Amino acid sequence: MNKDNCSQPDVTPSTIQVLPLGDSRVEGERPEYESYRYWLWSKLVQNSWDVDFIGTRTDNANYPEVGGFCFDNEHEGTGGAITTDILETLENVSFQPEPDVALLGIGGNDLVSTSRSITEVINTLNDIIDNLQTRNGNITILLEQI
Repeated sequence: MNKDNCSQPDVTPSTIQVLPLGDSRVEGERPEYESYRYWLWSKLVQNSWDVDFIGTRTDNANYPEVGGFCFDNEHEGTGGAITTDILETLENVSFQPEPDVALLGIGGNDLVSTSRSITEVINTLNDIIDNLQTRNGNITILLEQI
């Protein structure tokens, strides 16, 4: 859909700020492989959820509009990222507003492409979670099961 023919829902103080965060499963690279983000966003919009995806990265692929709205393509997914990359990103990036919900999809690359132990990966995941909770003590974090 042409992005000039659709709009974004209004963001209000009650809008839930959602941060898709992680590796290539978050980022996607349409049409080679899909991220979950569009499909989740479309279901949320169809069910009248007041959400705003946030992040410093955007997806420039074309997606069908839903309910007259263009896909909210902001995210913080990076193909090939490992847990330490995501922790470094969080230490260097400020989100305004801070996320209410984080959709954390990370860890697989650590296990298949590094020599880091499972304990090291889990410790870094804990550091990521601590960072997110420091930003917002009431954040909801959904951790993808690999």
